[in-house]
Amino acid sequence: MRPLAIALALSACAGSTPPADEPSADSSLGDELAAFERGLLEAESLALPFTVRAEGALEVALEGELRIEGAMIRLTASGTFGGEAVDLQLHADETFLFVGDTEQARPPHLKEALVLGLTRMGILHNLAVLTNRQPPDHSDVGVEPWLRVRVRDAAPFAFAILVDGEQVAEARLTVADGRPVSREQTVAFPEGEMRVRETYGSGG
Repeated sequence: MRPLAIALALSACAGSTPPADEPSADSSLGDELAAFERGLLEAESLALPFTVRAEGALEVALEGELRIEGAMIRLTASGTFGGEAVDLQLHADETFLFVGDTEQARPPHLKEALVLGLTRMGILHNLAVLTNRQPPDHSDVGVEPWLRVRVRDAAPFAFAILVDGEQVAEARLTVADGRPVSREQTVAFPEGEMRVRETYGSGG
């Protein structure tokens, strides 16, 4: 599967169905996750190195960083994606967004798409979109209500991922001191399961 096809597949989130014995969500835990996300969104600066490893239907080995300084945003990653070498670059100022060698007006919901995209769907999703030189998913119109989660547990957060109201995957997100630490996720494709682990560091 080539990167473009992978990006389209991840954008569609083709896949899994809810388990028959799905436990109910806990609204208080959902509030806890929302508060954690709000803290990231309201932070003036964020430096988050990351590694992404995926195996199964898709093989990925990437290292990079998400860095936010006021209006300045930069997302970089390099490694292999679906068996091909990639060097992904996104940066934005108050007015423009640059993805690779393409330039466009900055989408109004860029920070939200990157931060909530990471917490809810994993940073791999928007990295897949970048392989097609496209801006982060829903950075033009906003992530809500397209992408939501149903939280079932905390420490770490365990939740179902819902896209347009349909469950597409399960994930576990570990956080500490107001920052993400690691994330594990399984997505089902027609070719089989993709198992993803993302780890996040503390940048300077």
